[in-house]
Amino acid sequence: TMADSLYIKNEYKPIWSREAAFLPLADSLLTFIENCKRFGLFPSDYHNRALHGMRSMLLSDSITKMNASVWAAMDLMYTDAFLLLGKHLKQGRLKYDSVTLRTDSLLGKEFYQGLLRQVTGGASLSSVFNQLEPQHAAYDSLKLGLNFFLDSIKNFQRFTYVIYPNKDSVALYAQVQKRLYEDSLLSSPTDPIDTATFRSVIRNYQKSKGLKVTGKLNVNTANALN
Repeated sequence: TMADSLYIKNEYKPIWSREAAFLPLADSLLTFIENCKRFGLFPSDYHNRALHGMRSMLLSDSITKMNASVWAAMDLMYTDAFLLLGKHLKQGRLKYDSVTLRTDSLLGKEFYQGLLRQVTGGASLSSVFNQLEPQHAAYDSLKLGLNFFLDSIKNFQRFTYVIYPNKDSVALYAQVQKRLYEDSLLSSPTDPIDTATFRSVIRNYQKSKGLKVTGKLNVNTANALN
């Protein structure tokens, strides 16, 4: 595999750590992964949560810190993330039929070895990755718009989706209660609430959204919640 070729070239030594300690390069890669949304990429594609979890475990647990197999697994995960980022920044994360079938568009081991050689040789990881981006005015405009959008959002939060209409009225009102809690309109996502309180909260929500105030759940209210 491509990872094999990198470790063979590196004489099977760890790439991202030395003597049970992370190298600055590992910190740079993790920071890049956390911010890869600015390149139209998704941190979850590059083991973001797993890397943070294993890293925390290695830094906080003295016994785990002495476990060579955990460090090896961590190194492989970092390397896989590095390879994927290089590929996606160069070619995009979505597969396209005709190009992937052409041998002249494939990224060989020389490409990945060259990337690793640059970053381990002292080059800034972000600058090496930035050089892989398309040199196109339309791409620059799209990226500028994406970053403007990301800067306009304080944080990303997952909200409960309200399925409406829903024959299961119990499930429906449970979804609505949780969704209203997420907007800080209810004090609990699960505690029982009486009908009068529920209707009062719905009325307030409808009024705040400029909807017809009925105190009852309807399609317009459900759409606003979603």
